[in-house]
Amino acid sequence: MGLPMECPKCGVDNWPEAERCRICGAELRPRSRKSTPSKVCPFCNAVNDLDAAFCARCNKHLGGTSKQALAEDEAKAKKERYNDRTYADYPSSAKATARLGLAGTIMIMAGFLTFLDVAFSLGIGFSITQMDVYDELVQQNPQYKSFIPNLVVCESLRIVFALILFVGGFAAIRRLNFGLAIMGCVFGILALGSSILALVWFPWLLMTGVLFLGLFIALGMILLSRREFMLA
Repeated sequence: MGLPMECPKCGVDNWPEAERCRICGAELRPRSRKSTPSKVCPFCNAVNDLDAAFCARCNKHLGGTSKQALAEDEAKAKKERYNDRTYADYPSSAKATARLGLAGTIMIMAGFLTFLDVAFSLGIGFSITQMDVYDELVQQNPQYKSFIPNLVVCESLRIVFALILFVGGFAAIRRLNFGLAIMGCVFGILALGSSILALVWFPWLLMTGVLFLGLFIALGMILLSRREFMLA
């Protein structure tokens, strides 16, 4: 028959073939537990189940690749995420790539025209002050005396606006900064819209009007191509 089996918990003797103690019900023969396959997290070295997709401790993705590869994948995904979308949502087409280049070209052309407009306006103002009848004009119309200083101030502001327009045009062409491109368009519209020379010379009014309308078109193209700035 064999020796009685002593319970490891309460010490009572049991039959040798018994699986559990007749008094306390404890297991008399501890079952050998099989070691289940596991997966070690490359970030925190925590042991996870083999079929786990994410670490139970650090919640990192367990892709079976190296730590460096996983970090690169996460950095790439973070860079590509924009307004809860990825670059896969962006339509790849030649027109989509050329829009910002065309918008930036219009902005730079408008900037050159603004500089020429400022130069001609200041030149005309200087010529008026050199007229022999200028003093008589001032006596007849005292407001003319403040015309030249006010003109210099206004044209100086237009120079600043034109510089912002230039910078915004290059930002659009190179896809550097969406906000800067928008700001360049807005200040360009203000700079061209305040042209004095366009009021007295029809050809200049025609050129100014075409580029003035072009800046609105450029502004629309930049707004439509906002996501292209993420591709730079």
